[in-house]
Amino acid sequence: MLYVQRDDAGTIVAIFKAPNELAREAVSPRDDEVVRFLLAAGDESANHAYLIQSDLEMARVVEDLIELLIRKNLILLTEFPEAAQKKLLNRKQIRESTQQENPLLVENDIPL
Repeated sequence: MLYVQRDDAGTIVAIFKAPNELAREAVSPRDDEVVRFLLAAGDESANHAYLIQSDLEMARVVEDLIELLIRKNLILLTEFPEAAQKKLLNRKQIRESTQQENPLLVENDIPL
């Protein structure tokens, strides 16, 4: 979580890693308003961190899309190169075992 300081108009003017007397409101790093603030600030490290997080999320979207296409028999797993097949199967097994052990760990793992 991040903590934001707002001006009188309710606009984010500062972001902190920990709460303080100026910033008690907790927000997600992925919040649209936080992303706009960071992009407007031109902070290269913040932009880079956002892109890394976004890449991870997009990889999951692609993974879910592949699984959906396989379930609908629009593509076959065997049509992928062997290395891709192994990666997809390994990730699926790990996600399934993690969900069984502790469903709260994979809160974003909602079936389509």
